[in-house]
Amino acid sequence: MIALLQEFLMVLFVVLIVVACAGTTPQAATSVPAATLAPTQAAPATKAATSAPPTIAPQATQVSAPNGAVVVSGAGASADDIRAKVDEYRKLLGDPENDGTPGTQSSGRREINWDTVPDELAAPNNLPSDFFNANAAPRARGAVLTTPGSGVQVSAKSGNPTKTPTRFGNINPQYPNIFKTFSPERLFSPIGSNIVDLEFFVPGTKTPAVVRGFGAVYTDVDQKHTAFEYFDTAGSSLGKFEVPISKNGLSFLGVVFPSPLVHKVRIAYGTTALGPDDGGDVDVAVMDDFIYGEPQAVPGATTAPTSAPSTGGTFVQIGESLNHDKNAAATDQEIAVGSLDATKPGVAWVTWAEKQDKTQQIFVNRQNGNKFEPVGASLNIHQSAVAEHPSIDFTGADRAVPWVAWYEPSPTFDQQDQVFASRFNAKTGLWTPAGKDRQQNEPSLNIHTAKNAVDP
Repeated sequence: MIALLQEFLMVLFVVLIVVACAGTTPQAATSVPAATLAPTQAAPATKAATSAPPTIAPQATQVSAPNGAVVVSGAGASADDIRAKVDEYRKLLGDPENDGTPGTQSSGRREINWDTVPDELAAPNNLPSDFFNANAAPRARGAVLTTPGSGVQVSAKSGNPTKTPTRFGNINPQYPNIFKTFSPERLFSPIGSNIVDLEFFVPGTKTPAVVRGFGAVYTDVDQKHTAFEYFDTAGSSLGKFEVPISKNGLSFLGVVFPSPLVHKVRIAYGTTALGPDDGGDVDVAVMDDFIYGEPQAVPGATTAPTSAPSTGGTFVQIGESLNHDKNAAATDQEIAVGSLDATKPGVAWVTWAEKQDKTQQIFVNRQNGNKFEPVGASLNIHQSAVAEHPSIDFTGADRAVPWVAWYEPSPTFDQQDQVFASRFNAKTGLWTPAGKDRQQNEPSLNIHTAKNAVDP
């Protein structure tokens, strides 16, 4: 009996071992299918990723930015290091690139790379703030740039006529070795400040506009002081975004909003303006390409007139700056209304004094529709003199003869200020000095030529 019981227990023990082994076999077997199923389980994630916009890279895009904005950024030592991020941002704004086509286009974006700026409007000269909002291609891009400093400037190109160093070497000889370019070879910066305000308009007009977003390439961002702040038409901030750091390299930052909201962007460049002595804790940065959405007219805004405005109502700007040299200082302006033909309505005539190197010249422009055009050349008796305080009016039986009076120092009379006057000859198209010949064919109006006379 005991022997039978021992035999039974032995068989039961063997059975339990088999069962236990059999229990582990399914676990080992299921681990194989689990491994083969891994790719299948991962497939939905891959599909979800491909269904998302292909231009949004997770490592460079922040979908949780304020106001539903999408942020694309990148940094690197060379243009190739950020090119993919720049192209990504372009795709978010959409094609085509509308270049300098006047008026709002149905889709696409605008870009500025500064290389179309003529030499005479590049360093060491300042760029007119509305250069990229002219009313004709290729400059009709809807961008107006202002600064609390002395102006904005585009760096000189190689081989320029004045031999100005490239990449702002005219300001600091170290800059050409520090500042790299994304699209060679010109760069952009404010002068006398590290702030630029960029406002958008319907390209080629004065009509305020909004865009979906703005992005740009920076060069040599060393510290977290370089940023964009976006504003709507009411002046409310839509968010401030920092540019990634890339010492002696290139950085890109672009922000896109769900709809056109941005009327102005405040752009901060490092900690201070460009200068000859920056170093240590000072950080300076400049910019290359601008990329922004197609400007759309602000709802309710009216388009600037294409012809002379009628009387009454509000003041409307006519044409662009009258300066003969957009980078020269102009002063002492005066306006009069008249016509060379008494049978035709009068138009505005403007005279002013304008710096020209070490001299100052007197000029006159007259209104022609929605613009002003030059009338003759400089009125100065002495082209090397600093002429001042011009005054304009019309005389004659039908007030059809424009006259201008001013004063300037005369080398003939020991550099004493003399008052002069000229009338415009419509037949010859020239300003003709008037007055008695006082000496060497000089028609000074002074009673005493040995004394200064001013402010006619």
